[in-house]
Amino acid sequence: MQFTPKTEKQLAEESLLPAGVYDFEVLKAEDAVSKSSGKDMIKLSLRIFHGASERRVTDYLMESMAFKLRHFCQTCGLMDKYDAGTFSAADCEGRAGKVKLKQEIQEGYQPKNSVADYVVAKPTDEVHQPTPAPRSTTPTSGGGASGASDDPPFLYVAAWDRP
Repeated sequence: MQFTPKTEKQLAEESLLPAGVYDFEVLKAEDAVSKSSGKDMIKLSLRIFHGASERRVTDYLMESMAFKLRHFCQTCGLMDKYDAGTFSAADCEGRAGKVKLKQEIQEGYQPKNSVADYVVAKPTDEVHQPTPAPRSTTPTSGGGASGASDDPPFLYVAAWDRP
């Protein structure tokens, strides 16, 4: 048998997902304290979907990464908790959305995928609704000498005007 020998680093790099945007689900979330800052954080275990396969990635939500914290809340429907300034790991489990992954390759460490950011769904482009025909204020059917109609005025109500 002939083969190309590979280092541990090469093998680890081959198992990485390419940098990009993927669907995710929060499998587990834990309230924790950062070892470096001593501040509260939430440790997330994410399932990343890639075609028929999936990978696990760990991420940390903390105030020092404010953009990622806010984008996670926006992506996962937790803006009420974000606006209140507090939420917990229990609020995160089972949430899903899209995540932007990157490859982290550092000397002395195994290569890994990590979360660059959470992808906030863009509002859809302005929906162009058909404009109803202008309503005429002049009567269109005759009735009597003045041309006024005995019918009640027609009120145009479009489906998109309803709440």
